[in-house]
Amino acid sequence: MWWIIILVLVVVIIGVILQGSFNSKKKNERNKAMNQILSGIENFAVSKKVDGFAGYYIFAIDETNEKIALVTQATKHVVNFSDVIGVELIEDGSTVSKKSTTRTIGGAIVGGILAGGAGAIVGGLSGPSTQKNKVSSVSVKILLRNLDNPALVVNCFDSRTMTTERKASIETEGKMESYIYKIGKKNAAEIKDLVGIIIDRVDNKTSSSKFMENIKKESVSISDELIKLSELKEKGILTEEEFILQKNKILNK
Repeated sequence: MWWIIILVLVVVIIGVILQGSFNSKKKNERNKAMNQILSGIENFAVSKKVDGFAGYYIFAIDETNEKIALVTQATKHVVNFSDVIGVELIEDGSTVSKKSTTRTIGGAIVGGILAGGAGAIVGGLSGPSTQKNKVSSVSVKILLRNLDNPALVVNCFDSRTMTTERKASIETEGKMESYIYKIGKKNAAEIKDLVGIIIDRVDNKTSSSKFMENIKKESVSISDELIKLSELKEKGILTEEEFILQKNKILNK
């Protein structure tokens, strides 16, 4: 009987090796195909990239041209930094953390729309309050200023497609495939943080632009007032002393 047991073990081992080799080959094929798509995007130079588990997606950032790209087996999306208005990290349909822009749309603070304001934290993805025994999915939802495409979703972990047994959910600790969840969780946190940095940069740029615009308006206003004073002086309505007094008041505002 012992030779039967040995034979069964050999068959199982060979099966595991062949399955692993097949999965590795499929992963390499997916990764190669998506990198070709990414390199073919016009005016996009990769400065930061997150490769999804087993080549299921590629999330990339182009800091020079200020663009984000998400490539999967079936789709390709490219969005501008300026279109990003928020980001949410979601586990099993529940928002774990979120960050939103402070820019305004139609007079309303976007942070208010996201219920909690810019940078609101619902919880920590790795914290004990959100750690679950079983998890089905982890994703990052990037909210966009686009009516046709209001959100970009990065599926970082999906137990039905990324695990061997294709279960509805998997154990997050102590099981053979729990490492897949941990990789997905790590990738999701990295993507969320990268998008958060993008939001801050665009907000700072918008604030600086508005500040310079206000300075310009104030300069134009002062120039107009000084011109009017000069005209009043030339017409004899203001004396030299009155002109100097009013000019100093304007310049000292």
